[in-house]
Amino acid sequence: MKTDNSLTLITAHGTQSIPIIEGQRLIDSLVAAQIPWSALAFYTKKVGDKKFRPYTGLQLKGDSLPPSGELYAFYQRNINPFQNRIGDMALAPAENGEPTSEFIYADPRIIGRTAVLKQLSAAECKASVASCVAKVLRENVTVGSKIVVGVSGGGDSNALLHAFSQFDDYKIEVYPLILKGLPEWDSGVVRARELCKNYSLPLIEVDESEFRTMMGYKKSAVNFFDHFMKHFPEEDFEFFAIHLINSALVFKAKEIGAQFICKGSNLDDLLCDALYSLANKSPFRSLPVHPFRGVNSISPLWMVPKKIIDGCFPNYSIENYQERYPSFAPGRTLYYQMSYNILSYFPQMAELILQGSAHLANQLIQDVEFDESFGFEIVRSASLQVRHKVKKMLSEMQSDQ
Repeated sequence: MKTDNSLTLITAHGTQSIPIIEGQRLIDSLVAAQIPWSALAFYTKKVGDKKFRPYTGLQLKGDSLPPSGELYAFYQRNINPFQNRIGDMALAPAENGEPTSEFIYADPRIIGRTAVLKQLSAAECKASVASCVAKVLRENVTVGSKIVVGVSGGGDSNALLHAFSQFDDYKIEVYPLILKGLPEWDSGVVRARELCKNYSLPLIEVDESEFRTMMGYKKSAVNFFDHFMKHFPEEDFEFFAIHLINSALVFKAKEIGAQFICKGSNLDDLLCDALYSLANKSPFRSLPVHPFRGVNSISPLWMVPKKIIDGCFPNYSIENYQERYPSFAPGRTLYYQMSYNILSYFPQMAELILQGSAHLANQLIQDVEFDESFGFEIVRSASLQVRHKVKKMLSEMQSDQ
């Protein structure tokens, strides 16, 4: 890798030269070195000069930066900035087959720990997922309980159903369900049928037109997606689609007397959700089980990273990825990026943060109410603007015949 020059990083724990990568900005080189730019105070000092002068130029690159030996960055705290950086890694090869995934493990609370890059075979990924799911079931689900599971035909669905099939501590009843007639999900119907056949589970297929009748939209011949795009062409349908699948799961659960509904929400998803709740002053979600519209929503994958889930059945995962619709919601992008950065650069902190948020949620009374016009529970502290927007959307979709 070619470099134009370098900066000298000065900390209470020593000095280090950071290469400035050719053609990239100063901020890009710091990101590559896993050094947070917000923790640095920049100065310049020419060779032979004793005086440091403040410097700004994160946006600059190459020839616009001071030459090597003249650009300094002082770490603003007396902590060791290299302590939690991912440096040398011990490789732990996969067992029982070729690797299909990998993950970095390093206890952040142990000083001087060596990160371990664990390669995982499909068998190891399946065993890891099955172990996590079994733990959640043992701690939260009683003998004979019924669980309605939302499936999409993707990697998460496959891994989750496989884990359920491996649970033999005691008898539970699993009812996979897929909502048809919506973009992206329809592409997974064939795979969902194959999955359920493999696990000897009867797939409940709910057609979107049937679902509209179930939900009281009896006079409309236009599907939910077309309704939504007509009234809200600039919005992301995915959020409303999640509301639809949740409604279908709850409806079926109450119809058959199931105690739980379940989706494939994993560590990445739920950490994203927790970060959103924190930033928007919303109550955290109690996990791995929380009350939801008269039943319980359970998240057996809450401690499993998506990357390991995908390693269980990589062929299903790649098909799902190739069929995905783009999301343009800036908030969704922001919180997922935050979630992935924590997972990537601070190993095992994601689990601790999510467990902490779940603990706080379990200590507090959830300030929610059932809103008749919405048809589901909402947080009372939700802004009037958001509540009005959702209410307006549902009202227009109901009346547009």
